[in-house]
Formats: sequence, C-alpha cells, structure tokens
Amino acid sequence: MPRLADKLTDAQIRRAATPGKLRDGSGLYLAIKPRRDKSFSKSWVVCFPAGGKSREMGLGPYPEVTLAEARTKAADARRKARDGADPLEARKAADAEAEREKAQALSFRDAAAIYIATNEKHWKNPKHRQQWRNTLSTYAYPVIGDIACPDITNAHMVQILEPIWKALPETASRVRGRCENIIDWSAVNGHRDPNQKNPAAWKGNLKHVLGKQGAEVEHQPALPFEDVPAFFLELGKRDEIAARALEMTILNVVRTSNQIGARWIDHNIEQAEWAISAADMKMPKGHRVPLATQTVTILRELEKRREKRHPYVLPGLKALKPLSNMAMLELRKRMNRPDITVHGFRSTFQDWASETTDYHPNLIEMALAHVIKDKTEKAYRRGDLFEKRRPLMQAWADYCFSKR
Repeated sequence: MPRLADKLTDAQIRRAATPGKLRDGSGLYLAIKPRRDKSFSKSWVVCFPAGGKSREMGLGPYPEVTLAEARTKAADARRKARDGADPLEARKAADAEAEREKAQALSFRDAAAIYIATNEKHWKNPKHRQQWRNTLSTYAYPVIGDIACPDITNAHMVQILEPIWKALPETASRVRGRCENIIDWSAVNGHRDPNQKNPAAWKGNLKHVLGKQGAEVEHQPALPFEDVPAFFLELGKRDEIAARALEMTILNVVRTSNQIGARWIDHNIEQAEWAISAADMKMPKGHRVPLATQTVTILRELEKRREKRHPYVLPGLKALKPLSNMAMLELRKRMNRPDITVHGFRSTFQDWASETTDYHPNLIEMALAHVIKDKTEKAYRRGDLFEKRRPLMQAWADYCFSKR
C-alpha cells in the first residue's frame, strides 16, 4: 500500500478497504485486517524504540479510539520511550494493578451471587439451589460476606465452621465445600491471586485445625429431608398404632424410647405441650416439647381409642404396657425401607432446619434436646426457649404433611 505524504483524515480512514497499514506519522499507524464477513477491522498501532529494538503497542480499535485520541496516545508512548521507560511494560503493570483493585472490590457475597447464578442452571433440584443460599446466608455471610475475596483467611473459615463442625457436621461440611468452590472460582476469574492457598480447602489445611467430625458418634442411616413429605404420605395410608408412633416420633424429633414411653399424664393437649421428665431423658434434666397442630390431632384420635386407665399414649399388646420398642422397626420392614432408621430422622430434621430455615443453630439443638457445648451461650440461655421453638416445630410438621 503506498504511503500518504500527509497526515490521515477521518474520511480516508472510513474509506480505507485494503489490508495493510496506513501511516499517520510519528510512529502511528492504522492497521487494517479483513474479517470473515468481507468487512475490515481497523485498529491503531504505535511503534517506538525500547532497549535498542523497535516495539509495537496497540492503542485500541477505530472508531472507538478516534484519530485525535490515537495521536495523543501515540505521542504519550513515544515520550515515555524517550525518557527511558517501556510504554508496553508500563501498561501491563497498570492493567495488573487495575485487576488487583478489581479483585479487592469483589466481596465474597458478590462472588457467591455470581457463582450461584452461573451454576444453578445445572442444579435440577430447586431445594438444592435454596440450600446454597440459606447456608451461606446463615453461616458464611455474617463472617466474610463483606470481605474482599483476596482477604479471606483460614482464621475466617475457622470462625465460620468451628461452632457447627461437630454440632451440625453435615451442614458444616457443605458450608466448607461451598465456600471452597466460590473462593476457587474467584481465583480462576481474576478476583484472587491463584497462588494464594484456598483457606476453605480441607486437605493439608482445615483438616489439621478442625479435625474429625464427631468420631465418637455412630451415625444412623437417615432419610433425606426432601423425601420426608412422600414418606408421610405413605405413613398416612396405614391405620396401625406403629404408624402413628413413627409419625409422632418424627414430628417431635425425640428418641424412640421417649416416644413409646410417653404417658398421658405428661401431656397438656389444650396447651399443646409434652413434658418429659429428667428420669426419662438422656441428659440430666427434663425436656419440654411444643406440639404442632398435626401432632395434637393425632393425640386426640388416640385419646378416643384409649382404654380406660391406660397410662401410655401408645399402648402395647400387654395390659397397661407401652408399645414395644420393636414396633416401629417392624413397621419399617413392612414398608420395605431397610435404608433408614427411626433415630436417623433426628438427623433428617437437623439437616432440614439448618439448610432450609433461618432458625438459630442453638434453637435447633434445643429442639433435639442436645446440650449446648458453648459455655458462653449456655450461660446466657438459662431457659429452654420453649415458645421460640414452637414455630420451628410447627414449620417442621407443616413440611412433613405438605403432601398429605
């Protein structure tokens, strides 16, 4: 292409339709390249000497960068080169600084929102999507929600996980994994130095701080909480005392021994309350259970069938004796559900409450009659939070009966 003796004009640039370079002078060129659609791309390039060599640096596409702007940028680059600086390296450094500033500006909460929006289309279960949001809102955001991704440390993750690591082991593991995925995403997408160790990583990291989760506990097979409404639908079709026993055991989230040993004298149906004595509890004090409306309905039906002077809510085959502790086990066999245990429903409730509700972890623990291990919280919570537990138990019952 012949060189033009004079400076370029906008009219010349707009008409240019031949691949090559148009020289404007002072090292500034307009590079013209053909596209697949037979049109042409046009972009600015400046040449300058650096380190004894001639170097090129792009200044942006035309017309986004106008002719006047290109001349200003070219003059600035050549001035820096004359002063001994390398304009290309200087721009790389400026770009890197801008990326660092961008990374610092993105909080964990914002990173999580982008990560979820990007990935939730692959999560077929709507409850799974909600669990992601609920667990992060409940446990992660109060600690690191507003902290920039590069500033999240191991100490932050320990602060999030330590209170629930053994109390809510499954939830804690999911929170840790979700935080790890989000922080990994932030590093891959330039919001955190990829050379920084992920503070939520387990192997070689949190494993040596948090340790095993409740190694002394033997976990019982539990029904996923998503399957509970369908299970209750199946239970509702059975007119037998063992089915009512299992329903109430699940609704009250108590141990099998407590439910089959429940006595009428300990129930106040009008006040929807059941008081379990300390002698019948695993821990050295009594436990009050707020009764959901569905539980009260079951009790009233059982009361209609009650034999005169029978002390137990769930009567057994022997006179004045409670239901056998094998009754619910045999029911499970008749329902062809060897994959679950009655005790496992306590874990099912715990997972449901932790992942789909906003109730405080200590309230969930108290509903399960667990001892609160945190000494400060234990000292503060002198009462049993009975009335605060009532809406939690009603929400659980409403969920269980949602298909009935």
